[in-house]
Amino acid sequence: MKGSAVSKRVLILIGQVVYSFILILLISGIPVLFQGLKLNIGAYTAFVQEMGMKVLFFNNETFWERSPIFPQILERSGDTFTLLILALVISLAVSILFASAAVLFLKKRMNWIKRMILAAEAIPDIFIITVLQALVIFIYKQTDVLIVKVASLGDEKSYVLPLICLGIPASVYLVKILIKTIEEEEEKAYAELAKAIGTSPVRILIFHISRNAFHKIMINSKTLVWSLLASMLIIEYVFNYPGMLSFLLTYRSPEVFLMAVTILFLPFFVVYQSYFLFAPDLIKGEKG
Repeated sequence: MKGSAVSKRVLILIGQVVYSFILILLISGIPVLFQGLKLNIGAYTAFVQEMGMKVLFFNNETFWERSPIFPQILERSGDTFTLLILALVISLAVSILFASAAVLFLKKRMNWIKRMILAAEAIPDIFIITVLQALVIFIYKQTDVLIVKVASLGDEKSYVLPLICLGIPASVYLVKILIKTIEEEEEKAYAELAKAIGTSPVRILIFHISRNAFHKIMINSKTLVWSLLASMLIIEYVFNYPGMLSFLLTYRSPEVFLMAVTILFLPFFVVYQSYFLFAPDLIKGEKG
């Protein structure tokens, strides 16, 4: 990629980030726009101007009338990102192992595996949370051993159960995507040629199919990330987890909404847009 092309794409990325932030700013004022069950365009315009000035001339002491918004909002977002990224990494590792084993060694049972995946996808998140909490409490009553914390209390945070509750649906979704992708790639000419010259299935999977599988995971992981963020809202509430979304629910002010959504949304947006703008076509499976 030439220097001029890189510079152009960097400018495009910066423009997209600025546009996204402005959009978040405009959304943060929607309660003002519809206050009193009627359109308050004047009040909305004044709010957007005031909030824009607060951002341009940011003062941590006065931005949020309740208290300084930093560093507490960063601490909350750090807890949410920790749980979210751990769940993504663990579920990705589990799904790669399971999907690879299924495709390589369980082809005769693939229809049964796909039916199980469809059944697992239909299980609501709240059902998984309830069952796991009930199971931990039951074991505790039977053995007087609390194998994991059922909920966070003060500085003692519950990590294991929230991770499992996030990881199960994420793993099921990724396994479905991986199996579908691998099966599609196995039917393509390059995979058929590799089989014809005697390349082992494991080598074909690792050195040939994995590249295109990675690209499709990146595409589909956007849906997964937004789904996990929606699930985080339930998990933070049920497990009393001190994350960003519970903070947003507790303090429903435009300032908190603006900062919380910006901190949660923009990092993922930058990662995905950077991938699609800068990743070589070879990595994205568009050539060769």
